[in-house]
Amino acid sequence: MTPDDYGREAATKFNANNPGHFPGRPLFEGLVADAIRAAVAAERERCAKVAEKFAAEKGAAYKHGRTPDRADPHVQGMSCGAEAVAELIREGK
Repeated sequence: MTPDDYGREAATKFNANNPGHFPGRPLFEGLVADAIRAAVAAERERCAKVAEKFAAEKGAAYKHGRTPDRADPHVQGMSCGAEAVAELIREGK
């Protein structure tokens, strides 16, 4: 379901449970849909930051590490892949 679908569903339930106290269906639907969009965007950003942190850690290990990870192409690939994942998360894909 899209945020707009959730908004319509919430408006319908609110109207059924609160006759005479409904602030206006289009306004209410829009408020619910906007709240859902904001929550989804915040969660996407949180997830993207996790991917970016992983990318930074692997990038540092590849470039400056004193472990077997230093100059390991697999570690570099993990870093680049995590950066790509962060971008896709933000795009909502």
